Amino acid sequence: MKHFLLLTVLIGFSCYGQIAFEPGYYINNQNQKVEGWIKNSDWLNNPESIEFKSSETAQSTTIDKSEIQEFSVGEVHRYKRFYVKVDTSATNSNDLTVSPAPEWREESALLKALATGKSALYYYRDHGLTRYFFSKEPHDHAEQLVYKEYKGNGQQVFQNNAYKQQLLQLFLADGLTVPEINAVDYQDNQLIALFVRYGAVELKEKKEAGKSGNPLHLNVSVGASFFGNDFHDGSRERNVSASGTSFLPQLEMEYVFNFNRHKWSMFVGAGYQDAKVQDNGNLFEYSFVPIPVGVRHSMFVGKESKITIEAGFSLNIALDSKLSYVYSQYSSPQFDISNSTGVFIGGGFTWKSFSLGVRYNLKRDILNYNSQSSKFSATDVFFKYRLF
Repeated sequence: MKHFLLLTVLIGFSCYGQIAFEPGYYINNQNQKVEGWIKNSDWLNNPESIEFKSSETAQSTTIDKSEIQEFSVGEVHRYKRFYVKVDTSATNSNDLTVSPAPEWREESALLKALATGKSALYYYRDHGLTRYFFSKEPHDHAEQLVYKEYKGNGQQVFQNNAYKQQLLQLFLADGLTVPEINAVDYQDNQLIALFVRYGAVELKEKKEAGKSGNPLHLNVSVGASFFGNDFHDGSRERNVSASGTSFLPQLEMEYVFNFNRHKWSMFVGAGYQDAKVQDNGNLFEYSFVPIPVGVRHSMFVGKESKITIEAGFSLNIALDSKLSYVYSQYSSPQFDISNSTGVFIGGGFTWKSFSLGVRYNLKRDILNYNSQSSKFSATDVFFKYRLF
């Protein structure tokens, strides 16, 4: 359990230190604008409530969406409540219906504003169901832009593109033409561009000078791996242990997801490790290429620093590896080490492009024999640098 101690400390510290509340406001049902601090959760789905504090040091309270007409926090998060009809038609190709008609459900929702102006564009997401809405001045009603895929004869997929006719009517007086609207797909970037062309202002985060919005990062790391191996030969009732330290270089590609304030990412890496121990005639020689795949969660403790926790699995490709032990004066059984898979957890601290991390690789069997097993585990400590 000691290997989980560092992870527990990191989580506890991050809960205390990470930046979560930012200046914002909400408008209540009495049409009063209440300013304060709102927890910026960078919502993936439309929020059902918000966490609000009257001041930075005050106790937070939960405010349900039924008490909110509108709220705003940060540069890109502005939500407005509407009572809307949402098309709940399936989007999975295996579940498409044969009818082009939307399957409406009425509900109250806090829609995210994507572009605002005389005409406004909104975004709705509920656990994989994505829809777009628009409103016109005085913005007291929002209507869904209708797009639905459905099946015809022979399982061919057709589209109900009613949203194009809706947008044509909305912007006809501004000069929108049929060829122009036919080129607009049901995607946020194309819909936003259309609304901006006709006077709306896009809500987007301002990028700091010198910073890139690229969600893909390449990291290089070097470190040390403190490994241990417990070998058991059931046919001869012998146990042999080995431990040591090896050098561990690694490359890693990381993709940062564009939700929840960029706190979640996935990564895949590749490295090289040569674990070798020779003691009293016993030999443990394990060279392998670890390929870790995992998810990482970042918890910010400053503008340029964060604490991370991670978990995942690894494929470990053995390279001409073996182990042997002295059984008797005339016998030293030898066993070939096989490819293996394992699980790991870890954490670290990042400042700008530099990181210091630790990763614990849980025990895994690196032999493929009926009567013999070899449980290998390692704790990796490494320094990492982000190239881009």
